[in-house]
Amino acid sequence: MDDVPASLDELVAVEVSAADGVPRRLDVGERLVFGRGPGVDLPLGEDRFTSRRVGEVAVLADGVRIVNLSRKQALLVQAGPGEPVRLPALVQGSHDGGHLLRAGSALVGSARMLEQRLAVHVVVPPVAPGEIEPPPYGISTEARVRMNLETREFMVALLLCRPWLERPDRIGRLPSQPELGRLALETANAHHLLRRIDADAESRERFHRKIHDHVKTLRGKLARHGLVPAEEVVGHSAIVSALLHFDVIGPRHLALLQDEHWLSVQENKWWNCM
Repeated sequence: MDDVPASLDELVAVEVSAADGVPRRLDVGERLVFGRGPGVDLPLGEDRFTSRRVGEVAVLADGVRIVNLSRKQALLVQAGPGEPVRLPALVQGSHDGGHLLRAGSALVGSARMLEQRLAVHVVVPPVAPGEIEPPPYGISTEARVRMNLETREFMVALLLCRPWLERPDRIGRLPSQPELGRLALETANAHHLLRRIDADAESRERFHRKIHDHVKTLRGKLARHGLVPAEEVVGHSAIVSALLHFDVIGPRHLALLQDEHWLSVQENKWWNCM
């Protein structure tokens, strides 16, 4: 499952995660080096095509500076649709100053890492309200429930709510858990994963368990905030009713389903959970 922050205070930190999806949280003044070599803060496995020191993430007061530490490969920063920012390889031990990501999120890595869905994911909360749209967190001010928009859990929640978001009369049928799984992969354009789970029973069972765990975690989060009964069996309709009533998820989030960068992040996360 995605490691979603539980307390509101944790949400102000920068989050950096590798392919395993578990985020590392950094405060101002902290740095993190990622790569496959010894002594890095965030190891990236043993692929020989990955540099021993790929890059560094340094948290500043006004954002995050991303620096290329590789002597052989350019570092790409994909912070939205369109062409990524290209940071050239080290020249004579010095870099070009890097790239400052002020807010939002980015996939960071070599061209091969982005192609193989092995990119490092960096999420930077906005410094001030309104500085970036949309912010990296969905916030319900009434219920004080927050969800990271770029987790698999949020995508499952959004797809679960989608029929009622598109039909305010709420007569649309909500998807079952197996249907949610297929919708998630189809929406993220992860058709390669769909073919895998269709062809392999073990992969299909493992994938269905992940969807079940995401719904279970979502139900537990709502119960902790008193938005659904904690001691009763709660179905999808009760979950969706709570998410919509307390504005944890709303019509504004439907735009994410057409957002190329958000879909790319989701494809990356589903690829690496399998």
